[in-house]
Amino acid sequence: MQRRHYLTFWTGRTQALRAATSSVLPAWNDSLPGYASLLGMHAFALEESGNHFGAEAIGREAVERNPNELWAIHSVAHVLETQGRSAEGVAWLDYPTDAWDDRNPFRRHVWGHAALFNVAQGRYDNVLSLYDNEITSANTPQNIDVQNLASLLARLELRSVDIGDRWDALAEHSETRIGDHDIVFNDIHWSLAMAAGGRAKAASHHAQATADFASTDPLWAAHVFASVGTDLCRSPVAW
Repeated sequence: MQRRHYLTFWTGRTQALRAATSSVLPAWNDSLPGYASLLGMHAFALEESGNHFGAEAIGREAVERNPNELWAIHSVAHVLETQGRSAEGVAWLDYPTDAWDDRNPFRRHVWGHAALFNVAQGRYDNVLSLYDNEITSANTPQNIDVQNLASLLARLELRSVDIGDRWDALAEHSETRIGDHDIVFNDIHWSLAMAAGGRAKAASHHAQATADFASTDPLWAAHVFASVGTDLCRSPVAW
C-alpha cells in the first residue's frame, strides 16, 4: 500500500492516489497493525485532491492514534501551509530537534515544513538554524534532500535574506545528477540549485539533457519532460 501511495504521488496521479486509500479503508480498522499509517496516507491523498477539511481531520486522528506517525504529521502540515495558517504550523511542528533522529531521511522534509512556517512568520534565524542543523544534507543520494534545500533557499532569497554561500554545495551536488531523469520534480530543483549557485552553463546543459531524454525515451517521465519539464528546467537560468 505504501509503495503504491508513493508511486501515485510521485507521478502526480491525484485521483489514483485518493482511490487507492479509499478502496482499502473499508477493510481496515484500529485492531489491525498500521491503521494509523493508512489514515496518514489517506489524509495526504485527500489534501492533494483539495479536500483540506477531510485531510486535516483524518490526519489529526492518525496522530492521536500514533503520535509517531510522521506521514500523518506531514499531511496536516500540508493543510496548514496551503491555508496560510503558519502560526498554527509552527505550533504543530514544535518538536524537540532530536525527536525524529531515529527516522529515515524523510524527517528532513518535515523539518523543511517547519522552516517554511517560520519563513512565513519572518523568523529567519530559526529558519537558518533548521536549515543548517536539521535539513542540510547536500551530496546525499536522497532526491528529496535537494528539493527541501533548494526550495527553501529560493524562498529566503526572494525575501532578501542573506543566505551566505549555502547554494555552493547544493549546486555542486546537483551538477552530478545531470542525466538522472526519473522524476521531473527532482530535475527542476537540480536546475534551480545549479542556476542559483552560479553554474548556469551546467544548468543549461542539464535542461538540454532533459530535452534529449524526452525525445528518445518512451517512458512516462519523458512525456512529462516534453510537455512541461524541460521548459521548467530552463526557467531558473532565465530567472
